Amino acid sequence: MKIKYLSFSVIPLLVMIIFVIWFGIQNQDAERTPRLYLIPEGVTHIEIHYNQEGYAKLTKEGNYIVYNIPKTGVLKTSTNEPEYGIAPDKFFYIDDDGKRIVISGETINSGIGSEEGKQIIHTIIIEKD
Repeated sequence: MKIKYLSFSVIPLLVMIIFVIWFGIQNQDAERTPRLYLIPEGVTHIEIHYNQEGYAKLTKEGNYIVYNIPKTGVLKTSTNEPEYGIAPDKFFYIDDDGKRIVISGETINSGIGSEEGKQIIHTIIIEKD
């Protein structure tokens, strides 16, 4: 009788352990397509507005989705919404000659939100360290 009682108490524990492992695997950050940000020198506040009718879709360069930021710092695109997850994004300043300069020594803060439930806005702020 004691062995039966012991086996019944182990089964819920095993089910709970399997659930915790499964839940942890399902909630890991997924990989996404990496992004290439091309930012005019001097721009430190960027807004990317998605789902904008009449604007161009984002393009690709190799494996990267290209975000060619205008001098205003506001990019509007008809691309539906960004992919979510982890990827090795690249950030470059673009000088007046079109040369790419790797952004380093700055802190880059990024966040994505929506306005009135339908317009998705991605904000990036670059701060000197």
